[in-house]
Amino acid sequence: MRKVALAIVAAGFATPVFAADLPLKAVAAPVVAYNWTGCYLGLSAGVSKGHTDGFVTTSGTRLPENGAPLVVNPGINATGGFDSNLGAIGGGFVGCNYQFSNRFVVGIEGDYSLTQPLAGSKILGASTVTAMGFGNINDFWSIQMTDLATIRGRLGYLATDNLLIYATGGVAFGKFETYETITTNPSPRESWTQQQWRTGWTAGVGTEYAVANSGWSVRGEFLYTEFSRFNTFTNIPATGIPGSDTFTNMSVNFHDYTGRVGIAYKFGGPAAVVAKY
Repeated sequence: MRKVALAIVAAGFATPVFAADLPLKAVAAPVVAYNWTGCYLGLSAGVSKGHTDGFVTTSGTRLPENGAPLVVNPGINATGGFDSNLGAIGGGFVGCNYQFSNRFVVGIEGDYSLTQPLAGSKILGASTVTAMGFGNINDFWSIQMTDLATIRGRLGYLATDNLLIYATGGVAFGKFETYETITTNPSPRESWTQQQWRTGWTAGVGTEYAVANSGWSVRGEFLYTEFSRFNTFTNIPATGIPGSDTFTNMSVNFHDYTGRVGIAYKFGGPAAVVAKY
């Protein structure tokens, strides 16, 4: 009996030593993934290039004849198009996202940017009007987009937890400045300016990368924007020439190609999705 008791006591002391020799199974640390759900503010900058096509002058210009009653130039009819200069674009944006469990992200975003310079110009042609006492009449015409705003939807897919690849599209609003200058001989030069907002559409693609779980993200984006056929210059007073006006009707298509980068901060929604093991 004494031997049995001694054996039990010895086994009790030996068990902790034996257990200490067993390997311990490590517990996996949770992987915290960025959550794209929430709203954000950001700034963007880049370059933009415009193009016009299919513009037409459909009527003439009314000119003063050295103090005589106004007479009508029969007009310089022309067709064609031109590329604008490559210009800078910069502004801000705001939006909200919602992330689904299947790695898709949907959202809506609005932005406003200034563009400078997005201008192009072209000599439309010349005509000779002898009855008016003028020689050649040259018509110089240009258009420039100075402001661009869009409201767009976004649909993206998470290539990784922090990398979003997306397509975007929606409505666009552009502010245009149109210039026309008539040069005659011997009449002095006359010019007209018109500003107007136009509505169009836009579509593009982009990528956005979330920096850890800091709330900050960086992005790169390309947008194509089109403002379909719109008219400029209908009875616009000439600059510095009282009583002179133009009724040249120019019909324009304007296309814009924008590449830009941006930085954003997400201030709404959870910081991370449910931990994964």
